[in-house]
Amino acid sequence: MAPSELSAIVRELIRFFSARSRTRGQVISNRSNVRQVCGFSDKLTAWMRLTKEINALPSVRKAGLYLTPADMADVITVAQIARKLRKRSVVVLKKAAQKPASGRRRGVRRKSKRRKSKASSTVTAQKGVRSSGRKTVARSRQNAKEAPRNANDDADYTVWFGTNRKPSDSESLQLGFSKSRDTKIHYGYCRVFIPKSHKIGSTGSSWWQRLRSGIDDRLKLIEIKGMVADDYWSAISSRLAKLEISERDAVIFVHGYNVSFENAAVRAAQIGFDLSVKGAMAFFSWPSQGAFKGYSADEATIEASESFIAEFIEDFVRRSGAEKVHIIAHSMGNRGVLRAIDRIANKAQRHTGVLIGQVILAAADVDADTFRDLCGAYGRVSRRTTLYVSSRDLAIEASRWLHDFARAGLLPPIMIVPGIDTINVRNVDLTTLGHGYVADARGVLEDMHELLVHDAPPDRRFALRQGETDAGERYWIIGR
Repeated sequence: MAPSELSAIVRELIRFFSARSRTRGQVISNRSNVRQVCGFSDKLTAWMRLTKEINALPSVRKAGLYLTPADMADVITVAQIARKLRKRSVVVLKKAAQKPASGRRRGVRRKSKRRKSKASSTVTAQKGVRSSGRKTVARSRQNAKEAPRNANDDADYTVWFGTNRKPSDSESLQLGFSKSRDTKIHYGYCRVFIPKSHKIGSTGSSWWQRLRSGIDDRLKLIEIKGMVADDYWSAISSRLAKLEISERDAVIFVHGYNVSFENAAVRAAQIGFDLSVKGAMAFFSWPSQGAFKGYSADEATIEASESFIAEFIEDFVRRSGAEKVHIIAHSMGNRGVLRAIDRIANKAQRHTGVLIGQVILAAADVDADTFRDLCGAYGRVSRRTTLYVSSRDLAIEASRWLHDFARAGLLPPIMIVPGIDTINVRNVDLTTLGHGYVADARGVLEDMHELLVHDAPPDRRFALRQGETDAGERYWIIGR
């Protein structure tokens, strides 16, 4: 941020808080305790709600900066607030990027889009050049990994993989991986093309929506590159070493039932991109059949894959060079992660004490009693564990019907256990992670972003409100 921009922001913040001062005419400096001056000392929630107004200040918007509610919880002076301002992330910018440009009528913009042929919208992802002829941000493979993109550009996003699937062709991993099990882990990375028309929480609209709009917003797998283990860990370590220490995080996504390797790669890229993961976004793809009728086979395979998942997570902690390693598990993938973390926790007690950052469990298709028995392992190796549950998940409802017993990710009854933050997702679409509920995944993604970036507890995350069971057990609610 240029000094002139900082000075303008500080001056505007002083004016902003002077207008809210309880004492008329009181002089406020950049070091005054404005939280006390404005009467917010005992009103943390009201103080955090000022975030929206500060983000709307002209000088802050002009500089392309923003605050989160968690940032406000830790500051009391104008100088501290100014230091907390950061460059806008994709999650924050995405909604604004979808609005029509000022001064244009909506109908005019749509008309101009429809005139573009499918061929004219084709993108050369490796070169980072749009067909309109306008120059975009350079998108070499390395830049795609390191630089946040402009919301108006296409992106070439890299995700690192581990899998115990057998290769489709043993001579070339570029042809992908099958649904058959292997006896070892294969390593490498995938490049996924993310179009500028991408919407948060989506890997692409349906064919009839694309036909109607004339816009292809699908994420596409454009390269699979296999690597030997030593080269793989060295490449990730070298990549993370180039980043600021605060950005050297890794996120591992473990998918659920009915997911192919290609779909897992695309989903991991979408999650990493929408969460603005600047470090290493990775996924472990166990050999799901990738078919609706393969549920029973997938149940057996996820159980057989537990040791491979544990090995992949442990190696990421030991060999990747990441400051923190976070895990996002979805649906049936929670079964493998639950037992893998139990293995790691037991080994950590005997050896080094592996420590994981955030563990995020979404729509867990896990037997409720099994979860209660083993979930204590999460608290022994992670900073925070968060369980997202819902009463409107038809996929987990079907699993409960099939197994004739409660599932951890479905309520009622709501799963509440010591050491785990339970979030009841209401009227929010979790299509981002596989199981759709009602409408929009933005709130869940932003809550996950707060977890990964700030490790904020539920009572300091702006989108959550508290709920309580009849027995007085506390949980949290997101959505209406």
